[in-house]
Amino acid sequence: MLPCVRVKVGLRRIMCELEQVIEKLRRAENAIRDNGAIAPEGVTIDTHHPGGESAQIYKRLRSRKAIFTGKRGKTKTRAFAGPADRKDWEARIARRNQLKDIARVAAALQAIADEPVWDYLP
Repeated sequence: MLPCVRVKVGLRRIMCELEQVIEKLRRAENAIRDNGAIAPEGVTIDTHHPGGESAQIYKRLRSRKAIFTGKRGKTKTRAFAGPADRKDWEARIARRNQLKDIARVAAALQAIADEPVWDYLP
């Protein structure tokens, strides 16, 4: 077997493994989506110090856009209804961040699979 042919066979195996990894990432993404609600983009948990730094510290949701319903219409912040609500939103934000990480890795692997660098080998 010529060295060039051996390289091509090895590269085909790598391409097959890349496609398997991409498929595993898709399954992981679906599992995360099935696990519960996902926080909208731009929503974070913020600490609020009413009355200055020495006062009680409150945690609240903050968004870049006015998406929460308040007394006077849409607002950028929202208080938690209780500890369970805060944990729910922490989980939503964690799921969103996991999906972003998976999408980033999958896009990089898909770019390699679509245009492999070894196509340029002699």
